[in-house]
Amino acid sequence: MAAWGFLAIAGMGFVLLIIGMTFGFLGSDAEVGGDMDLESDTADGGAEASISLLSIAGIGSSLVGFGLLGYLGALLGSPVLTGVPAGLVGAYICLRATARIRSVLLRRLETGRSVRQSEFVAQVAMVTIPIPPAESGTGQVKLLLHGQPHYASARTRSSREIGHGEQVVVMDQVAGLCLVERLNGEDEGS
Repeated sequence: MAAWGFLAIAGMGFVLLIIGMTFGFLGSDAEVGGDMDLESDTADGGAEASISLLSIAGIGSSLVGFGLLGYLGALLGSPVLTGVPAGLVGAYICLRATARIRSVLLRRLETGRSVRQSEFVAQVAMVTIPIPPAESGTGQVKLLLHGQPHYASARTRSSREIGHGEQVVVMDQVAGLCLVERLNGEDEGS
């Protein structure tokens, strides 16, 4: 009967883990106190991410590991003699796994980050909406940054319209508006 207590602990830990991971990705994982972190290392030895042992996610993952391996240990023998030591090993393993999972998920979120406008300058783009001549109106260009397509409004100083599908270079960007020139340099009046 005592073995079921370990499963109850794992269930409570799972709820805390979900709450902690959710708030952690929102940037507000609460900590009970102290500054005790466990880091997940990369293959080259550099620290990749850490999880506070006293955060909601840290406590939750520890309880899940303690509960699950404690349950298995209790089934194999005495809840005290095999369940508790197995649970402590499980707590450590789950805490390390949680730090690693958070690291991978945060890295994936970073790759989907927004692009700074300054990254558009000096990039080659394709015109998707024709750009009127001599800054008389705006068109649109499509750029590939970090493997992702980005669209921006664009103007030109050229005396000729830049048509759909033409390639241009972003020369400057001010207030979200790209100033572009033809890639082949055939602009007049620049």
